[in-house]
Amino acid sequence: MLREGEGGASELLEAAVGLREALRGRAALLLVDRTDIATAAEADGVLLTDKGVPTVVAKRMMQQGLVGRIVTTGEAAVTAAADGASLVLVTVSGAPSVLHCPLPVYSVN
Repeated sequence: MLREGEGGASELLEAAVGLREALRGRAALLLVDRTDIATAAEADGVLLTDKGVPTVVAKRMMQQGLVGRIVTTGEAAVTAAADGASLVLVTVSGAPSVLHCPLPVYSVN
């Protein structure tokens, strides 16, 4: 999973392409909220937060890719599934968030 850092879109694209090549199809590459970069990098999909585009828009942009939604309630999970999300991640209040991991965002080594 990649998310945009301070380097902006061009660095995210470069990191996504490099990571996709390093993964060689052994694992899915998902970008957080950047459907445009995921499409350009031929990533496997996106994980959308509340800041991302609506699920139906991302599905249209990704065409064949995975479109996941990160939610905080069961009701939001049901809505995401109804909107066509390929997967839903439910975060629990007080638990560590997948979006706040201490790993470097652009590490491709």
